[in-house]
Amino acid sequence: MIGQLTGGVAHDFNNLLMVVQANLEALGAALPGQRTDCLHLLDNALSGVTRGAALTERMLAFARRQELAPAAVDVARLIEGMRDLLVRTLGPSVHVKTRIGHSVPPALVDAHQLEMALLNLAVNARDAMEGAGELVFAVALHAVPPGGTLAAGDYVRVRVSDTGSGMDSATLAKATEPFFTTKAVGDGTGLGLSMVHGLTEQSGGSFRLIERREGGITAEIMLPVADGVTGGIDDPAPFPPTETAATTGSSSHSRSARVLLVDDDALVLHGIARMLERFGHDVWKAPSGEAALQILIDEPAFDLLITDHAMPGMSGMELARTVRQRGFARGIVLSSGYAAAAEIADGELISAELRKPFAGKQLLAVVNRVLASV
Repeated sequence: MIGQLTGGVAHDFNNLLMVVQANLEALGAALPGQRTDCLHLLDNALSGVTRGAALTERMLAFARRQELAPAAVDVARLIEGMRDLLVRTLGPSVHVKTRIGHSVPPALVDAHQLEMALLNLAVNARDAMEGAGELVFAVALHAVPPGGTLAAGDYVRVRVSDTGSGMDSATLAKATEPFFTTKAVGDGTGLGLSMVHGLTEQSGGSFRLIERREGGITAEIMLPVADGVTGGIDDPAPFPPTETAATTGSSSHSRSARVLLVDDDALVLHGIARMLERFGHDVWKAPSGEAALQILIDEPAFDLLITDHAMPGMSGMELARTVRQRGFARGIVLSSGYAAAAEIADGELISAELRKPFAGKQLLAVVNRVLASV
């Protein structure tokens, strides 16, 4: 029930954020370049969109409904790759150390989500240490025997230990509950630890907090070993920069294309259409899958179809399947505020997927990539 509720909220909320994102970018593009005071206000508003999108991602993580891309991850290497980010985030008074066990195999997990989880734990530890102390990341291979709550087998165990003040028993018992926080109002959402818990559960592992005898807390993540895989991943991709009004106003594009855009939300439909038109594309709009099919019958010469997924009547995947069956051989991009992985399992039908809310540059990059391949 919580998962279904969270998925519905994420879909509607991300659609609202998409409207805000699109219109802020359009306003930023229309403002004279010298109006730096207005651009600063727009940047703040766009940052709010980014934070809102992150909030829905955390809600989906807690409900174990987020879309994951599990792969063989060399966790020790991933942590080393985060060192510079950790140092900048935590400050010079937090000393970061690593303890890596012998012959630790890769774990099966989504690398980017694991980075976010570890960063969440590190920030929480910094706050518990009041900005000064020692933070230790320990990675080891751990065999879980049968008979416990976690399935028997080999796991990669990641422990994040701080030298803070720790938690009393009441706080420790509630720490992973959603929206529970000991921080002041406005300083935290209370979803950080519940997000870590949701990620590990969805990945087939576990998460718990352990009070240290010497003071502080150890956060323990257990992740299943990636069986049959001998190598680790490449270096994780860096965190994407936040889009700003100054950077989203204009961008180069490869060529002008004829695009059929489909979305049942009129505000989203017009917002994304303005983004595409700003990049020089000829955009036709349809408010439903059925309307899009009629347009394709009358005007079949489109270079690209961009469709929302969750629409009444005909879903985006059903539209994609129908137009492919009718011989549409051009690119199809699926945009969604939230879609369960099972709903979009047939990757052969679509050329790319866009998760709402997305910035103009993200849309442009996907459009250019798909147009180049068709």
